Amino acid sequence: MRSLPLPLIRRLVPLSGLNEHSLQLLLEKSDWPLIASGQRLFSNEQYGRCYIYLLSGEAELIYSSGSAVHTAEQPFPIGYGVAGLPSAVALTDCVCLFLDKDLVDRQLCWDHVAAAIELDLSYQGEHDDEASWRLTLLKSNLFVKVPPLNVGQIYSRLKPMQVKAGDVILQQGDPGDGCYFIRRGKASVTRRNPGETIDHHIVDIGYGRCFGEDALVYDTVRNASVTMATDGLLMRLDKSDFMLLLREPVVEHIKAVELDAALIAGSVLLDVRMPEEFDVARLHDAINAPLAYLRLLMSTKLGLQQDYILYCDTGRRSRSAVSLLQQKGFNARYLLNGMNGLGADHRARFLDAVPPLSPSPQAVFDMLDA
Repeated sequence: MRSLPLPLIRRLVPLSGLNEHSLQLLLEKSDWPLIASGQRLFSNEQYGRCYIYLLSGEAELIYSSGSAVHTAEQPFPIGYGVAGLPSAVALTDCVCLFLDKDLVDRQLCWDHVAAAIELDLSYQGEHDDEASWRLTLLKSNLFVKVPPLNVGQIYSRLKPMQVKAGDVILQQGDPGDGCYFIRRGKASVTRRNPGETIDHHIVDIGYGRCFGEDALVYDTVRNASVTMATDGLLMRLDKSDFMLLLREPVVEHIKAVELDAALIAGSVLLDVRMPEEFDVARLHDAINAPLAYLRLLMSTKLGLQQDYILYCDTGRRSRSAVSLLQQKGFNARYLLNGMNGLGADHRARFLDAVPPLSPSPQAVFDMLDA
């Protein structure tokens, strides 16, 4: 199986905003086919659903207004920042990386909220042990399913359990009514195969590890037993609390048709995406306030008396940013569906776009002739 060139992947936008673990998870669900010269790079359905990066080769993007060349040197997805669906044809043999847009957006949002919380912990002066513990929890795969707006509730719903060496925490075959995180101590995971009477040792687990989550998420029985190898401290998350964490909270928003009136009234636009995204396409007069660094900006650039309208590509990151701002007493709303939800009229009136494109070979010849 071919492997992806990670140094190249790390420079792609917005993938450069993901941590190493999140990027690996996304790449496990990606596709990177070899496309021969002269072939179309993608279907309309693929273009609507995926970010498509050119990892090698050159392609011609064909728009209604003309054409442009996209090369592997460009770190942006094909067609990024440009309205309308282009057709793209390989000018040379090409390798393209296809990544589901929704998966990328969800992972970006989660990573940036976690970074914002990490920064907030440093401002609060949390003890190193407590800050380390909270950040460890945020990296658990279990919580990727939780809306980022609910991140702050995770800690309050965990119940501490003092345990002793030899305590059986989970018994294989029992129903799953909660999961556990190890804050202190070590445990042994064993499994008994069907028809046998002997437990087989699977793995030893320690600080920060979560166990029991499969029965919690998939509503099935425990598939293994877990016994404490030492005295320790566990944090239990009940199933009922986990289900509450999965509920999307209501956050105040504004629609595109209301933007004119809000801006005339003095609202300020904040773009919570990464600077690399902001540089390519943004709303008029917007200020770049990346979600990951929002806590720093609260202290240095933002005012409690000002009304803010936050946006991103889809609305997911800006919804989370609004929640973080409101927790600190700021007046904030988010643009419903983000820039992707703007119609042609609103895009023409509100959007600044500088697409990272090169002219097609024919366009270069036309300019020389002129």
